[in-house]
Amino acid sequence: MRTFAIIAFAACLLAPAAHAQDQGVCEALNTVMPGANSGFGDLKGEKTEKNVYSATFALPYAHECELRYDKDDKYMSYVCYYRIGTDRDAKAEMANYATNVATCRPDMVKSGADDYITVEGPQGNIQFSFNDSYPHEFGIYIVPANQ
Repeated sequence: MRTFAIIAFAACLLAPAAHAQDQGVCEALNTVMPGANSGFGDLKGEKTEKNVYSATFALPYAHECELRYDKDDKYMSYVCYYRIGTDRDAKAEMANYATNVATCRPDMVKSGADDYITVEGPQGNIQFSFNDSYPHEFGIYIVPANQ
């Protein structure tokens, strides 16, 4: 019985670490989010194709980030793509990243689950998207607050 109590106590101590805030993500959001409602001008790099520009700053762990206009050229989105190893679950990794973002930003509200999660706030909205066609990737789209 004593061994069980010690293991249970240790598990309680370790549980918060699984959802620990990643300061690198928090600091990166402080760089990116202020530009969401004004077109991300400070992050705009070279044009790479029609309506797509390289980003001069990437969120932690992203494989690639870029800036792209929506299909109607109404607003610019900051987009990052994440590749996940085949030994890990991309949906779970996406959910963890979304939880971390919501923890970093108390001014934002998290909603949704599974394939699509949104974290909304006054500086902009962050959309997390998983597509079954790419089972080892997920994307993060940061758009203006009113979109």
